[in-house]
Amino acid sequence: MTEQNEKKGNWNQPWLWFTLAPLMLSVILGTSMLVISLNIADGLVTDDYSKEGLAINEIIERESKAKDMNLQLTLNLDQLTGDLTADVSGNFSEYPSTLHLNLAHPVRKELDSKVNLVHQKDGRYIGQVTEVQEQKRYVSLFDPMNDVWVLKGELHFPLSDKITISAN
Repeated sequence: MTEQNEKKGNWNQPWLWFTLAPLMLSVILGTSMLVISLNIADGLVTDDYSKEGLAINEIIERESKAKDMNLQLTLNLDQLTGDLTADVSGNFSEYPSTLHLNLAHPVRKELDSKVNLVHQKDGRYIGQVTEVQEQKRYVSLFDPMNDVWVLKGELHFPLSDKITISAN
């Protein structure tokens, strides 16, 4: 039996593979995890987290102002052309000439997009959406000239019907 084992070689022994297989698997998985972690940046961590923490009161105040103004946003996206129609209603003395709509991806910052909305008439704004993948997005609408209020909500693309976001 010993001569037969010596002729076959140690690599043909099952106990050797039972011992080495978990070690080789852990080296392969560890190397692949290292490569993935080095190639994909972590977009969840912000560099200025202390500034964002201090600004939370300002954000709450801006959301409260939107609630006081009874702001409501109705979005309609033309899937074919990418035209975004936004109907904004609320207690405005005068409608802003432009609004900014941020479409933030929940996890990956490189998938965020910004839409400049131009006032047409009576609270109707039109903008162009370049490319939004079919996923969840956090929406924030604000006036870039008068940074007093912000309207926030969430939506899921593709938009099949009109979506309404309200401050209340």
